Amino acid sequence: MKRQHSTQRPARALKIGSYTVAVSLVAIVVAVLLNVLLAQVPASYTRWDMTQEGLYTLSDQTRQIVSSLDEDVTVYLVAETGSEDETILQLLDRYQALSPHIRVVRRDPVLYPAFLSQFTDTPDQVSANSLVVESGRRATLVDNSEIYLNTYSYYYYYQYVSDRQFAGESALTTAIDFVTTAHLPTVYQLTGHGEAAVSDTLSAYIAGDNMELKTLSLLSEEAVPADADCVLINAPAADLSADEAQLLADYLDGGGSLLLLSSYTVTGCPNLLSVLADYGMEPEPGLILEGSTAHCYRYRNYLLPELQDTELTHALYEGGYQIFAPNAHGVRQTAAVRSGVTLTPLLTTSAEAYTKLDAEHMGTGEKEDGDASGPFQVGMAASEEHDGLTTRLVWLGSAALADESIDALVSGADSDLLLGALGWMCQRESSITIHTKSLNVSYLTMDDASANLWSVVFMAVIPLLLAVSGAVIMMRRRKR
Repeated sequence: MKRQHSTQRPARALKIGSYTVAVSLVAIVVAVLLNVLLAQVPASYTRWDMTQEGLYTLSDQTRQIVSSLDEDVTVYLVAETGSEDETILQLLDRYQALSPHIRVVRRDPVLYPAFLSQFTDTPDQVSANSLVVESGRRATLVDNSEIYLNTYSYYYYYQYVSDRQFAGESALTTAIDFVTTAHLPTVYQLTGHGEAAVSDTLSAYIAGDNMELKTLSLLSEEAVPADADCVLINAPAADLSADEAQLLADYLDGGGSLLLLSSYTVTGCPNLLSVLADYGMEPEPGLILEGSTAHCYRYRNYLLPELQDTELTHALYEGGYQIFAPNAHGVRQTAAVRSGVTLTPLLTTSAEAYTKLDAEHMGTGEKEDGDASGPFQVGMAASEEHDGLTTRLVWLGSAALADESIDALVSGADSDLLLGALGWMCQRESSITIHTKSLNVSYLTMDDASANLWSVVFMAVIPLLLAVSGAVIMMRRRKR
């Protein structure tokens, strides 16, 4: 008899094969669609910031400024197609996710050769991967050299980059604030009394915070200029004349603002002090020395005062930053304060602090009988509202707060304090104090004992545990 071949098995195999192909095609289509959809989702929802410095994590200040936008802002990334910086692209993607008013456009300078000419007179000097930020009010160029900051060191005749910082968030948020702010504040620095010059670094910070810094001599003016949002007096060596003090008092009475940085010799400036006394503030005589080692750095007159949580210091307080105030004097409340004036302490020493009245000839740094005891206020703010006007003053009892070498020891916290004070007095909603982020490689350093311990753990203990676990599982399976 001839053997008949069954047609059921091939048919079944064909059916299974067709089913497998169909499932595979559906899986491929789903995967493609998911990739297309996810590509449209902002990077803040699909990519997690695993960098140590939080390179792609936006600060609260940026979130507040960008999410509250009520006008359109266009950010142009100027780079040749295919050469866009991935870090900047991710940063821009996260800004877009914060507000529907942010629009990102790529501009290839090869395809649009005249584009940069609208924003700068030297378009050929603009670096690749720079940004142009534009609103209906104004536009500004953020060069790539402002996004990536390099600190150079020298070894004999060779120059090399010793530190590389990413300042993309700070630069972009500042630019957005600049193009959307209706009024850009003007700060006048008083001159003519031996005032210390504002350093180039602090001047750059002030400009970077979208404030214009000008000089003012009251000897040649009949009044403080009408466009002055704030007057800055930086460590005067001599007193104001009676007429100058009156002009300053009239300005404050009209809703002006004043930032004073002074040394302990300010007690020799009665005309200037009369202006401050009208708002309930006077100097604590003498140089402050700190008895608590936790509140000073190396020397007792190098103070590390406690930062108080106030409207103008909140960002620094929340960030846990330390203020460095060498050679300081105290600022205290006068015996009588006019009703309507509100005084707010900003920087406070410990209770173990004390003052030396004759700082130039003190025989000892130890506390003696007659030395006033702390705590002292190294900084104080005053505000008053009357007739629809608001007057604001900040008095900081350490001229060294504006010294860039001192500022560097606390990672820019002193300059951030000054910017916060200026922003508060110019009645801006917030001062931009976003710090740069290091791009340097961080290495884990440990002593020999720790290195040997972890070597044993990873090379012996963990493999042994895995081997024992495997043997136990195998024996259990055999018993079944």
